[in-house]
Amino acid sequence: MVQPTEPPKDTRFTSRVVGHMEYVDWYLWTAKDYPTWIHNNDPVIQNDGMVAILPRYDDYYLYLAGSRTTYMRYDETLTEGLYDHQWRYLINNKAKVEMITVYSWNEYHERSQIEPCSDYTANVSDVHLYMKTRNYITEFRKAIASNPAPFMNVIISASIFLLILSIVLKYIGK
Repeated sequence: MVQPTEPPKDTRFTSRVVGHMEYVDWYLWTAKDYPTWIHNNDPVIQNDGMVAILPRYDDYYLYLAGSRTTYMRYDETLTEGLYDHQWRYLINNKAKVEMITVYSWNEYHERSQIEPCSDYTANVSDVHLYMKTRNYITEFRKAIASNPAPFMNVIISASIFLLILSIVLKYIGK
């Protein structure tokens, strides 16, 4: 059995440095003016076709609680269209994309999740970001069907898998 923390050094596994600094292989995500060397809201498609996007980011409340010395806020009320812009960019640049990762771990404290939740700062349904993600994945797949790339995946956090099942039953299956 392969140990996840110690994968064999063979062609089945590839290591990448992921983060926000200039030296990384894959940017974790990008948003307006962060970091300063990224000049717009376009997601960065890496040379190998990997790209990460996020629906929003807001750690302001951690800052208020004293847990952080600074804070970042990107589309905190879901009215700036950050997520829509990123998906449109990927659809328009589909030939360059091999793998999309949606930064949406169950990071409720950073408000970047797409899992269903009540959001008192935005006038949206509990499943707004989940449904938006689902619709954009469908649209992206249709776009590449007319001009298929050799390989393309959309990856979302592992915690969403079980939530997807419950959402389908609760909201879509009725």
